[in-house]
Amino acid sequence: MKRFLSLTIALLLTMLLTACGSTRFGYDTSDTANLLISFADSRWTGKNIPLSQICSKYNTIGTPTSPSFIVSHIPQNTDILIIAFNNLSRSALASGGGHGAFRMDIPQGTTSYTVPSIPAETTALPKGITLVTISGGKIEGVENGAYLPPCSGGTGNTYQTRILAINSGTHKVVGQGTIILGTY
Repeated sequence: MKRFLSLTIALLLTMLLTACGSTRFGYDTSDTANLLISFADSRWTGKNIPLSQICSKYNTIGTPTSPSFIVSHIPQNTDILIIAFNNLSRSALASGGGHGAFRMDIPQGTTSYTVPSIPAETTALPKGITLVTISGGKIEGVENGAYLPPCSGGTGNTYQTRILAINSGTHKVVGQGTIILGTY
């Protein structure tokens, strides 16, 4: 039974992150709650990507990590959050976690949650964080992982995060929201 549940959740997550928008995620998301997402880290403003948080190919001043988010208005029946990173300026990376995605289990009844930062350009993730999809960007010298930081070389690309609230018992998206990370 445990193996079946694990396989079912893996299949659900694969279906969710191979697509974008209300129809490409494989579920009718039109009747879901709107998650309220804000930055927990003041370096992130939604305007310009902090230069210490771009990919290692162009970064000379810091070690990039994903932004930390405060997610609220989470439906009470949520027990999984999926965090997917996208480059809206590149169609191949604009949806479904084009810059990587990870998930975390949260206790049902949680209505507000702080999503922690994770290390960039690696699949070695902190305890409690699970890789959902590896970043799709292919950049020489940069390891793909659960999060590929903005890596356009400063060409003005716009980056976004989409967060889904999932009820694993019903296998349904019960909440969703997006936040613009900024441009680089």
